Amino acid sequence: MKSSKKARKPLQLINLNPNVVPRNYEPAAEHNFKTIGDWVLTEYGKRPLKSLIYLKLSAAATKVKNKGWINAINCRNIFAEGPNIDFVPQESFGGKIELWMENVVAGDSFAIQFRVSSGSSGMWELRSSETAMSQTPIIPVTQSIDMLIPPVEADYGLVLISLEAKFNNGGSWVFQDVIVKKIEY
Repeated sequence: MKSSKKARKPLQLINLNPNVVPRNYEPAAEHNFKTIGDWVLTEYGKRPLKSLIYLKLSAAATKVKNKGWINAINCRNIFAEGPNIDFVPQESFGGKIELWMENVVAGDSFAIQFRVSSGSSGMWELRSSETAMSQTPIIPVTQSIDMLIPPVEADYGLVLISLEAKFNNGGSWVFQDVIVKKIEY
């Protein structure tokens, strides 16, 4: 017997970082609405009406009730007063930040900005709970890693986005924060 329930389409995660010199350098500040609007128009084909901070997480604030939290895996130090989280790789694992977003429902769309720094070369691996891994180069020293989640078509509840460092010849990195902006069309 066939189910009458419509199959849910997988969540999309668009890597906004080209594999050449990043176009998205605003390392000292969060991205403004024009920057996010240009990306959304280019990658998704729609111009947003507005984007509002939905979630901002760092070592000083690791959880926001009913919105989300971060996990730091294989970190060396957590400095809430920095705020930053330091990573020094062990063997081939360079450390990972997991962003867990709660209560994601149909129609939600997000721009995600991880702000990091590293003096080493290698690749950032970007993943979500429902997409294939994508990569972008680690560019010393300060870098913004940006992603777009176009409007989701179903209620997801909990969504996982992760950023992991893969170094060529060892190295370390620092996670400053992640800023998630909810986009309205």
